[in-house]
Formats: sequence, structure tokens, C-alpha cells
Amino acid sequence: MVKELKVAMVTGHHEYEVVPFQKMLRSLPDLDIYPQHLEDFIWDTAYFNKNSYDVIAFYNFQQTTPKESVGEFSKFTLETLNELQYTGKGLVFLHHALTAFPQWKYWSSLCGLDERRKNGLPKSKVNQTLEIKVKNSNHPITANLKNWEMIDEIYTWDNPSSDCDVLLTTTHPESMETIAWTKTHNNSRIFSFQSGHDSQTFENENFSHVLAQGIKWAGKVI
Repeated sequence: MVKELKVAMVTGHHEYEVVPFQKMLRSLPDLDIYPQHLEDFIWDTAYFNKNSYDVIAFYNFQQTTPKESVGEFSKFTLETLNELQYTGKGLVFLHHALTAFPQWKYWSSLCGLDERRKNGLPKSKVNQTLEIKVKNSNHPITANLKNWEMIDEIYTWDNPSSDCDVLLTTTHPESMETIAWTKTHNNSRIFSFQSGHDSQTFENENFSHVLAQGIKWAGKVI
């Protein structure tokens, strides 16, 4: 039996469809997921529950790099997010979380994005039909999956860095080619998934399966 993982799903500074998103999260097996704004996560981690979660999943969109010099919250944000690389906890970066803190090389490195990528936000288009292709069927996240089609938002962007294991790709002519990838950093497993814009994607069974497996892989239970 797979151990149930306790997961923080960190949001903030980007709109999303609350009911479909949280309904999808509640449907994921063997995962106890707590959606929370970044501000709540930072304060809770700083003062109350430093080791509450097995996996930290990010679905946030803050743009300003945290600094020690601009107030207590920014200082705690910098310290808390920096410390994640040493905890051994699983980390997941979902959709627009990949585009958070665009000037912060540390965040880019954790996500598995090439630090030499273009600065700023990627161009994007919603309501795009994507053919998703399984690049690595031997990985626990994508084992037994077949190629599928779904509607989602695309990013016109650079692909991840060379130290990443590419799991899913697309041939959409305007999208970045890589859709899902993994890497390790110190003792942490990291899963990044470009998909996840709205209910059209949340309701896709392959999307939710990959997200669940990605969280479990990051949490070292598969």
C-alpha cells in the first residue's frame, strides 16, 4: 500500500478556477493536499509547522524576487524558499509556477529551467489543442501511459536544462517542446509540469494521473 503523502499546494498572484482545481486535487489517490497562499505557507512554516509536509507543490505566480532588505515577510520568504533545497522534501512546479520569480536564478534552477533562458514571461495562448507524447515510458510517473490529446495553455519558451529527464513532449508548433520533466537537487526529487491552466485540463484523466504520479515520485513513494 502506498503511503499517503501530506502535500502543500502553494498558490498566489494568479487567478485560477478554484472549484475545478480543488475538486481535481481531492480526487488524487493517496494524497492529502492543502491548498494555501504563499503568504500563509511562509508564515506557517516560519512560526508553526516547519516540517508539516512531505511534498511542496507550487502553483504560484509571484514576480518580485524576495530580498532580506525589504521587510520581514520578504526576508522569511527568501529564507524559507532557500531552505527547501536542503530539506530533502519533494518539490513540484505546476504550470505558471514555472514562470514565478523570473529574475531569480535559484528558482529557475530548482524548476529545471535553463538559467540562460530568455528573461521575462513567455508568450502564451489558451484553448490550444495539444498532442502529448510520452518521451520516457520507463519512468514511474509515465509508466503505462499512451500518447493523448488535451486542451491547455501553451508557453512559447525555452526547454529545460540538460540535467533534466524529459517525460512528456508536444509537437504543437508554437509551444515549448517539453511538457513534463524531472531532476534531482541535493536529496530532493523535483517534478515540473507545464500543463494546468483551467478546468479543460483539470478534467483530463491523463493530466490528473501524471500530476498525482509526479507528486508521489517527488515524495519518494513510487
